[in-house]
Amino acid sequence: MKCLLVCVMVLYSSLLSYAQYPFVGISVQEIEIDDMSASTIDSQLEGPSAPRCWRVYACLDDANWEVQAIFGDNVNNWVTSTTTTFYQAEFNSGAIAANVNPAFFPLEPASQYDSWFTIGSGPGGLDEYNSSTTTISGSPNPFPIFEGGSGFTVNDIVGSSVFGVWLLPNSEGIPGPDGRVLLAQITTDGIFSLLLNLQLRKLNPDGSVFIPVTTVQILGIEVDGTPGSMPTACGCEGQVGGCTFPFACNYSSLADCDDGSCLYPGCTDLNACNYNAEAGCDDDTCVFAGCVDSLACNYSSSAGCDDGSCSYPGCTEITSFNYDPEALCDDGSCLIPVINSLSIHSTCFGGESLIILGENFTPETQVLIGGNQASNVIVNSLTEIFCQVPVPSSTGVVQVVIITSNGVSVGDTTSIFENGQIGCTDSTACNFCLDATCDDNSCLFFSGCTEEQACNYDPEAMCNDNSCEYTSCVGCTYSSSPDYDPTKTMDDGTCTFDLASSCPADFNGDSQIDTTDLLTFLSAFDSTCE
Repeated sequence: MKCLLVCVMVLYSSLLSYAQYPFVGISVQEIEIDDMSASTIDSQLEGPSAPRCWRVYACLDDANWEVQAIFGDNVNNWVTSTTTTFYQAEFNSGAIAANVNPAFFPLEPASQYDSWFTIGSGPGGLDEYNSSTTTISGSPNPFPIFEGGSGFTVNDIVGSSVFGVWLLPNSEGIPGPDGRVLLAQITTDGIFSLLLNLQLRKLNPDGSVFIPVTTVQILGIEVDGTPGSMPTACGCEGQVGGCTFPFACNYSSLADCDDGSCLYPGCTDLNACNYNAEAGCDDDTCVFAGCVDSLACNYSSSAGCDDGSCSYPGCTEITSFNYDPEALCDDGSCLIPVINSLSIHSTCFGGESLIILGENFTPETQVLIGGNQASNVIVNSLTEIFCQVPVPSSTGVVQVVIITSNGVSVGDTTSIFENGQIGCTDSTACNFCLDATCDDNSCLFFSGCTEEQACNYDPEAMCNDNSCEYTSCVGCTYSSSPDYDPTKTMDDGTCTFDLASSCPADFNGDSQIDTTDLLTFLSAFDSTCE
C-alpha cells in the first residue's frame, strides 16, 4: 500500500504544471439531526454544546473533471481538527463512508450521522455510502485516530489518502447537477476545521480518461466549520464574489465567495517544455528542452524534456579502425594504427614472403600489395604482419596500401624495394648467409662433418662445420701383418709381411691356407705398393 501511495504522489507532482483548474471552492451544508439520534450522540460527546452534522463538498465548474483523492504528506499536510471530539458511532461506524452500512440505520439511527470521508457518490442512484473508495495510509495511520473521535495531522513522507477505486466510465468523483462532489461528513459538538488537498483528473464527455492524461493538485484547501462562515452552495448569489484560493494569482481577501475566477500559477513561456496555456501568472517553474540522457556527451541537468539532440561517446579519430562518425565526444576507445612507423624489413622478389613491421595493427587492417589484398594476414605479439603474397620480381616497385576497417587509407602508401638474396638470415644457424636479405626458411641448426670419407663423418649433421679429419682412423688393417692396428678402420698400405715364412700364403696366420686367405688376398688385389 505504501508503494501505491508514493507512485500516486509522483504522478500528481509530475503533471501539476500541465493541468487545468476546474476547482472553484468549498461548500459546507448542515444536516439536521433527529431528536432521538441527537440524544444518543450528545450522551457520547462530552462538549457543552449540542451536536451538529455538516456535509463538506468540493465545487467544480466542469463536469468533465473528477475528484480522485483527498491526500496529505510531509509537504502538503492534511489536518482534521475540532475543539471537542468527533462523533463516531459505537456500531456501524467507519473512517470512510464505504465502511458504514445503511441497512443498519433502523437498528442504530444515530450511525447515519457518523463522521467519515468519502469521494462523491456513484451515478445511477448510488448514494455516498456505496462510494468505491479506499484508504492508503502512512505512519502513523490517521484513520484509526479519527475513528476514535480525535483529530489528526498527516505530515509524514509516505502520506495518507482516501482514493477512488471505481472503474471508468462510471466515475463517482464527477460533480452532480449542483456542481458539488461530497468529501466528508463531520459530526461534532465543537467547531471543526479542515486543511486538505485534492487530486483531480480530466475525463472525456463519455467518461473515459482524457489523453494526454491531465491531472492537478489543489493544495492547502482550508475549511472553517464555524456556522455561517462557508457558503452552502457552489455559487456566490448575495455574496461578494472573487478568487478565494490563497495560492491563486488573483486571490482576493475581500471575496466572501469563490466565483471560479481564480487564475493559477504555471509556466507562461511558450518555448518551455512545460508551457501551460491555462496559467494566469508565471511561477518560475519553466524548464527548457535539451539532452536528458546522463550517458550522452551533451547531457544537460537543467533540461526539462528531451529535444532529440543527444549524442553519445565513441571514437572520433578518423584514422582509427573503429572511427564512429556519429560520436560527439571521444571515449578513448580508438584503435589507431601508427602508420608513421611502418617499415619494410625485407622483400624477396621471386619468393612468396613480404614482411611489414608496424605498430598497433589488428586483423581488421587490410594490406594491399600491387593492388591485390594480401592473404593470411597474421598479427602476433611483436606487432608483425606477415603477408604471404606473390611479389613482382621484375619491376622492383611494390605499392603498399594500409586501409582501416572503415575504409580510410592512412600512412605512406608507396614504398620502393630493391631485389634481395634469399637465404638463411639467422646468424646462429650453421648455414647463415651474410648476404641474404630475406629468410627462405632454410636455416640449419645441427652441424658436423658431412664428408663420408672422413674419420668423423656424422650422418645426422645438417651442414658441414669444417671439422672433418682423415688421419685418426688410417693405418694397417691386416691382422696377418706385424703392423696390424685393430683401432684403424681405413688401410693406408703400411702393412708389412714376413716372406720367409714356410707358409707365405697363410695371410691370417692360422697355419692353414684356405678361402679366408684367398679373400684377404683379393681385398688387397690391385693395390699399389710403395
